[in-house]
Amino acid sequence: NHLESGRQRIMRKMMQSDVLLLIHGNDKNCEEYIPSKFYEYLYAKRPILAFTSENPQFRRLLEKTNCYQVNDNNRSAEAIQSVINDWETDNLRITTETISTEKLVSKITQRVNYLS
Repeated sequence: NHLESGRQRIMRKMMQSDVLLLIHGNDKNCEEYIPSKFYEYLYAKRPILAFTSENPQFRRLLEKTNCYQVNDNNRSAEAIQSVINDWETDNLRITTETISTEKLVSKITQRVNYLS
């Protein structure tokens, strides 16, 4: 559609994908941040296969949202085979939780009230 922006076309394609691939780097900077692309992927509500390195917070977030992941603790062949098996049986893991503004505001408010 010529009336769609580039961003809208990308989001439409992401929502049509069987699995979204997220490759997070493995240098020291990657240990300290969660890539913004992850939040876009959650919004697309599609299965996510994430390759991560040393970032425990990001790993927990991937687990909490039901993503497939490859990291230093598991082998990529096993994770990829799991995705293939789930795809063949039409049982791909869809992300279970999105992170909304409402949820974030609620958590911040709870934390502030707890600290007061």
